[in-house]
Amino acid sequence: MSNIGERIFKIKSYYFGDERGSNKKFADVVGEKPNTVSNWFGRKDGIGDAVIDKILSTFPNVDKGWLVGGNGDMSVSYTHLRAHETRRHLV
Repeated sequence: MSNIGERIFKIKSYYFGDERGSNKKFADVVGEKPNTVSNWFGRKDGIGDAVIDKILSTFPNVDKGWLVGGNGDMSVSYTHLRAHETRRHLV
């Protein structure tokens, strides 16, 4: 099972890829500094509710159970089409 930091990194990679500048794009969209989100990626244990809420409000198709505990799939069931819409909107 992955840890919370790895799951947050997976969200970043899904929407923005892994190329140079993707961490900054992710940080800009969630309204944080790049150093802050880099710290999130390194977390192995719990993360604050405010961070969880910020990520889920920015990426509403991410499943909360998956993000918090690694249970199930990253996306809620209706998201394949919505992810493309959201990805277009964010980039």
